[in-house]
Amino acid sequence: MHDQTNSPGDEVIRFTADVVATTPDRRVLLIERAWPPFEGMWALPGGHVEKGETSQEAAVRELAEETGVHVPTRKLTRLGVWDGPGRDPRGRYVTVAYQATVPDGTEAVAGDDARTARWWPLDALPPLAFDHAEIIAATAPPSTRTGGAVEIVSFGYLHQDRETAPAAHLTLDLRVHYRDPHVTPELRQLTGRDAQVVEAVTATPGILDLVQATAAQVQAYRQGPGTGPVTVAVGCAGGRHRSVVVADALGDALAAEATVTVTHLHLDRPVVDRPAHA
Repeated sequence: MHDQTNSPGDEVIRFTADVVATTPDRRVLLIERAWPPFEGMWALPGGHVEKGETSQEAAVRELAEETGVHVPTRKLTRLGVWDGPGRDPRGRYVTVAYQATVPDGTEAVAGDDARTARWWPLDALPPLAFDHAEIIAATAPPSTRTGGAVEIVSFGYLHQDRETAPAAHLTLDLRVHYRDPHVTPELRQLTGRDAQVVEAVTATPGILDLVQATAAQVQAYRQGPGTGPVTVAVGCAGGRHRSVVVADALGDALAAEATVTVTHLHLDRPVVDRPAHA
């Protein structure tokens, strides 16, 4: 038996609850975060489980506080527990996620920590904070998904032979129109898997519109009569920052409707000294 007394090096684990509120016409309720981390990004309603609460009680409270939508605890279905050590840049957070179905046309009004509350089509989601795309995807069993799979690869042109992109149905070249304002000295050694880089890239004008437009193109490919996966290549200069963030965001946008795999070819390569135009 181990001594349960806390020591200075003990990890602090915080307990939260999140809600996937959906409608019969296949919309999901999201909030725009008003505070870091991921300020300005979309996320599921949710928050800390307070003293004396169950996770179900916290879920219905947070849903009401952040969106004005009220559901009784008996209407919640537990989806599972998400406890990955790196799921929140603030530290160790363990969340219990619930699903609730509410009537079409339910009004949502932002409150508490939410800047905006909005219903989004499940097949056209914005890039999501944390691992919330994975949580939403858990509401749709693979057997209910139609169309082919989607394979997304991020890469760096400077690591490719003759600076050519991998073969794909769709190729996004981020080098010219989305230059590197986010690669500051503080971010240069980080990658697109770090929260600071994600926030910087997604704040670049046009990036989120590009993700949504590409997701729509992928869906159009998937509705065609052909078979096999739809492939997307996303490239920047070194393959560590812009392409990683955009590839992950595109995967998040499609996760609820398709089986998606995202591969980062050059995420772990050293930083490349490159010309200013790259």
